[in-house]
Amino acid sequence: MSIVYKPTFKILLFTSKILSNKESPILIRATYQRQRKYISTGFSTTPQSWNSELALLDKKGARLNEFEKKANQELKKKALELEQVKQYFNEVQFTFDRLFQKLGNVGAPKTVLTYIKEIVTELESVNRFGTASCYKDTHNRLTDFKKRSSLSFHDIDHKFLKTFEAFLLKTNRINSVSIFLRTLRAVFNRAIKEGIIKQEVYPFHGFKIKSESTRKRALNRDQINSLKQFKAPKDSRLSLSLNLFLFSYYARGMNFLDIANLTWENVQNGRLFYKRKKTGDALDILIDEAIAEILSKYSRNKEHIFPILEEGLSPLTIRNRIKTRLKKANQDLQEIAKVTGLPDDVTFYWARHTFSTILKRAGVSTTIISETLGHSSERVTRNYLDSFETNQLDELGKLL
Repeated sequence: MSIVYKPTFKILLFTSKILSNKESPILIRATYQRQRKYISTGFSTTPQSWNSELALLDKKGARLNEFEKKANQELKKKALELEQVKQYFNEVQFTFDRLFQKLGNVGAPKTVLTYIKEIVTELESVNRFGTASCYKDTHNRLTDFKKRSSLSFHDIDHKFLKTFEAFLLKTNRINSVSIFLRTLRAVFNRAIKEGIIKQEVYPFHGFKIKSESTRKRALNRDQINSLKQFKAPKDSRLSLSLNLFLFSYYARGMNFLDIANLTWENVQNGRLFYKRKKTGDALDILIDEAIAEILSKYSRNKEHIFPILEEGLSPLTIRNRIKTRLKKANQDLQEIAKVTGLPDDVTFYWARHTFSTILKRAGVSTTIISETLGHSSERVTRNYLDSFETNQLDELGKLL
């Protein structure tokens, strides 16, 4: 009597492989006649957060964040889909190629759009939502351009890039187009590195990605004084936006992300110690009278200094909260501008450039603070600043 082999499927954590985010991939293992194939689900986690019996993410009682909940929903769908596939192969002879077809061509050569989606999933799994957003936007522009999902890496050549660029320029500024094209270039570089495509397929040889420098805007001393004298209703949204702008200005142009994440633990012995989220650089700022006055307006009974974030938020919620609050701050600053006579296009980022511009006009050396602070030469400027003693930097506040 001959043995009838049936395929078996299992969703598991593939702990033999450790990804760059220190997690292991969650895979579908298909077994047939002692042969095994592994199929990616697009998700990953750690052994501590994996329930092998349920084949789901499980933090042993701790609350899952939005991304983890989404992952579990998708894994449950995968499990149901595998049950249907199992029934299908009760009637049809099993082959791995047929399995790949039933699972939506998983295992087939990757298209550009499916590969970008995988990158987005990986980035979101390590809370890099800003970078993930760039890849999502590029994916959407490619979809708008070609109106089909089967775009292969071989379809994208020098001619494609030129026509795609022209398409993007119809509705986007040149620097936005530059971001989309650089993201697409990063997709190709990664695909080559991972062995998905060969170097010969790379289409960016001889293709120049154009960009233009943006004019930086700054307020002068009189305009800063107008803001300081502006009387916003106490505890209002307008008051918070004004305080955040002035705090950024006095705290060496601290950006909005870092301000939102400040807690009272960052305040020690009359100084402000924090690490920049963008670069990881450790900064140490003297709390002078101007900064102290702003801090005094906010309660020490809460973890965060400014009422933007609170404890227990997921990384995605934090990103969305900061994005929304920054938008409101820009709206409020433009409302204040109507009353104070400031330029009507003022935004929060002006605080950072105002800090550097006023210091330069006061005669501070460009080796300490440059007009391009925060842009293309930010790392160089940071290195210059690191070469100066803390007390030299403390003296800068007196010039503001």
